[in-house]
Amino acid sequence: MDCKFLFIEPGSYSLGLNKATLFPPLGLVYLATNLNDRGFSAQIYDASIKRSTPQETLAIVKQKKPEVIGLRMYYCNIDWVKELIKLVRNLDSGIIVGIGGPCASTEPKATINKTGADFCMAGEGEFAILELAKNIYALRPYYEDVPGIMARTNNNGYYSGSPNNRIKDIDRIPFPDYDLVGGLDPYSPRTRYSPAAPIITTRGCAFKCSFCARHVFGNLVTYRSAENVIQEIVLLKQKYGIRQIDILDDNFTVDRNHAQRILDLIIKEKIGLSFDLRSGVRLESLDNELLIKMRKAGFYKIAFGIESADKRVLELCNKRLDLDKLRKTALFAKDIGFKTSGFFIIGLPGETFQSVRKTVGLAHELKLDVANFCMATPYPGTELFDYVKKHGRFLFDPEKNYDFGFYAGKPFYALPDLDEKEVSRRFSFAYRNFYNIFQILTDLFSIRTVAELKWFAGAALSVLKGQLYNLFKLTQVKHIDNINTLETFELHRRIIRQKPFLKKVYRDWYKMLKDSINGLSRGTIIELGSGGGFLKEVIPQAYTSDIVLMPGLDLNLSALDLPFKNNSISAFLMLDTMHHINKPVVFFKELSRCLRGGGRIIMIEPANTLWSRFIFVNFHQEDFDVSAGWEFETSGPLSSANGALPWIVFSRDRDIFLKEFPQLKIKRLRYHTPLRYILSGGLSMRQIAPSFTYGFFGVLEFLISPLNKYLGMFLLVEIEKCANTD
Repeated sequence: MDCKFLFIEPGSYSLGLNKATLFPPLGLVYLATNLNDRGFSAQIYDASIKRSTPQETLAIVKQKKPEVIGLRMYYCNIDWVKELIKLVRNLDSGIIVGIGGPCASTEPKATINKTGADFCMAGEGEFAILELAKNIYALRPYYEDVPGIMARTNNNGYYSGSPNNRIKDIDRIPFPDYDLVGGLDPYSPRTRYSPAAPIITTRGCAFKCSFCARHVFGNLVTYRSAENVIQEIVLLKQKYGIRQIDILDDNFTVDRNHAQRILDLIIKEKIGLSFDLRSGVRLESLDNELLIKMRKAGFYKIAFGIESADKRVLELCNKRLDLDKLRKTALFAKDIGFKTSGFFIIGLPGETFQSVRKTVGLAHELKLDVANFCMATPYPGTELFDYVKKHGRFLFDPEKNYDFGFYAGKPFYALPDLDEKEVSRRFSFAYRNFYNIFQILTDLFSIRTVAELKWFAGAALSVLKGQLYNLFKLTQVKHIDNINTLETFELHRRIIRQKPFLKKVYRDWYKMLKDSINGLSRGTIIELGSGGGFLKEVIPQAYTSDIVLMPGLDLNLSALDLPFKNNSISAFLMLDTMHHINKPVVFFKELSRCLRGGGRIIMIEPANTLWSRFIFVNFHQEDFDVSAGWEFETSGPLSSANGALPWIVFSRDRDIFLKEFPQLKIKRLRYHTPLRYILSGGLSMRQIAPSFTYGFFGVLEFLISPLNKYLGMFLLVEIEKCANTD
């Protein structure tokens, strides 16, 4: 049988997500494996791990030519999914597009209407999607008699399937085939030993915390047999050479006897792996005897779902937690060698600043290695969502994309006795007070492997980005081409002139361009991509140009089709322009054609150094892909870019450039400005440093300039056309 399914794990535009912990999309792997095991054809594309845009993902759709696309959607990636579905519709309206996951299970009709999908699948999907595949193979309507489905029909109505009952015997589901996502190596969960693999031994949670979205599995807990779990672990060890297992159950110890049977078999079979209980266990069935057996079986890390140290807050969110037992159990786990972590939520109803003080104090008292403080997030369908809707107000549109995650340091809602600023203050207080210098050093010295160090750095970055978002109001310009382009240029112009620190940075950069053209014979000088800048204040004789004609600019032109005669231009100047050119070969052919012999191309562009790569990859709205080719797809004149393009063309592929353009000679590459642009806040952040410190940081940059090859944020490029080519 042949029925091509392409399952896609979406990317996200949202800030404040923990991108240090990257697991394979386990749910999609289960779905695809089950279909392939039954004779159908299913593949997976993980746009999240590849950090792909919807446009880049569309190229995979074109290549695979699927009949059905399945997307696992969360509230943080609705915009990404909507954009992809729109592109797929334009490509081929016959492709069936479906959505699964929390959104589809909670509000299927709303999800269809928001995204433009054909159907939503609620609940567990392994056997439901199998029925859909059989329908397509039999040329029946794809949604007919499929449990849990809601689908658009040809008459603009909706078809609603029968309830998708829980799968009681989950041993029937084949083990996930990670070859479908390229193996386990691309992923980076917090591991002591690598490679690591995720598994689940149970599905569902029997508890009813007000903040928890339980819509896929409900409150029924189902169990894999201990023998089935061990078979999968042995297979993972043999096939992928794994050294660690990460158990992703909502609560591994929900049934003490079930957990004990698995532990006994791990010990009996001498599995010889390390285990991480990373999702947070409950205390009801956890005791010292079970902890000792876990250690014997190779478990080295355990997480506790704590949320708060305030009993009133716990009661209001339906969290039954014996804090005294928690203290004894967590400290005993620490004493017998466990690394311990805790999950906490800031901003729950009933919380006070004193509550947060007690919570941070408890985290210290328990001697936790890691404390995860998250913003209370009101997901649709939860009691918390209904409470906020009735008693408070949302600080975002809950009908749209959740543009920030619970590490962003930005509250999702306000209550009558709790405003936005106060919640942000509590969130910052929790992190600052737990992660003091002593705690950070303790965590660093507890690291045993390179894999752990890599995760530690990534997790710290996720928290830092959230704090920067909250402190400096960092903004991501996701769809800049949806804004009027002229308005965008005008906005940039105002920002550059109104921020003294940033204006001084621009002035110094213009002086660098001026110094680079000194000594040229008289002739025409053109600035390409002038935008909101002010080059004429430094080089009055230059002609300014851009793709849009703005007040104050001289020319409106396309850099790929220049309106100048052959050998007529003395110099082309550019500031942050080249990395927006999606066809560099065409671009440089045009520059070379128009440039007179001895003429120069001078540009200042993003650099690729250890420091700049860290900043541009993690804190900048534009792509920065050092592995890319020269060209990239463009959706408009401003938003498409690759900040790494100058490095790719002039450093990585230097020989290719010189062979392609033998008349152009790269005279100079100079790294510079490691600090001042960041301190200015650029175009999207508040100015960080006071204006009067500009001179001080200029001197500091001069002193550390020998390290600019590693620290420089920007690159000065000087190219000269051979004098005998007129």
